[in-house]
Amino acid sequence: MTYSANNANPQSLRIDAQSPKLSVDHIDHQDASILLDGSVAGLNAVLLDLVAIVGQDNNSHTAPILEIQFGDICTLTSAQEIQGNAFLSVAVLLPRHDKADCSSVGAMKYSTLLGKDGDWECLWHADKGHHVLVHNIAINSISDECGIMDAIIESAEQATLWFAVHCGGSVAKA
Repeated sequence: MTYSANNANPQSLRIDAQSPKLSVDHIDHQDASILLDGSVAGLNAVLLDLVAIVGQDNNSHTAPILEIQFGDICTLTSAQEIQGNAFLSVAVLLPRHDKADCSSVGAMKYSTLLGKDGDWECLWHADKGHHVLVHNIAINSISDECGIMDAIIESAEQATLWFAVHCGGSVAKA
């Protein structure tokens, strides 16, 4: 199964359907392990490498943002510092729909579906008519670039489940 980050380089991110191990081509693993030191700067350096690998233009951003499309779902991943702690922040943009009930109570009711790792926030994009789930994961729990990609994929999968239960929606997969 191949997930496309953009049309220019559709083979950059591959997942074996039988064994969901991620393969990211062209990353020097030695450099990545040195850069992932638990800091925002280290995570930004690895994200910048991933952005370059998939051929995205990141010149308009002050920090790297990795965008990956999984069928109807789009993820935007960046590094974030919250109260002095570094996090991998994965924003999952769910498909457009007309159910805008995303109160904190509603989000908390379904938070058990979102897994145990990290902090989740549910947002409603009123202009575009869709939910955005943001998953913040402490980067000290991520050891390498494959861990970053696994976190992105898991976030997309958990958000898909949340969407199905909370909104009764289904998501087309790539």
